[in-house]
Amino acid sequence: MALRDYFQSDLDIFFDEDEFAETGNYTSKEAGTTIAVRVLIDYAQEPGQDIANTNSSQAKAHLIKSELPAPARYGDLLEIDGAEWQVVRQAGGDSLVVVVELRRDVRDRYKR
Repeated sequence: MALRDYFQSDLDIFFDEDEFAETGNYTSKEAGTTIAVRVLIDYAQEPGQDIANTNSSQAKAHLIKSELPAPARYGDLLEIDGAEWQVVRQAGGDSLVVVVELRRDVRDRYKR
């Protein structure tokens, strides 16, 4: 078995939705498509908590690079558990995993 195959099996363990990962929907502006992806998310604070009265919440997400339809870019969207996050920038990664910084608006919206 090639070294890359070992790494792929490790990814399958870490990105197991029954263990560590969550399932999300990633919308790529570049590719113009939305796909289901496995996500390891690290919330910068409690989900929905306002950061310094900026009406936004931040997080970092680890995504499997081969699952993305195009490179992660500013403005791409990641929906997790009904919350929509915007990609701010790619913050790291390697040939297998991409790390992106996320932001979302936490203001309550008026309902009509």
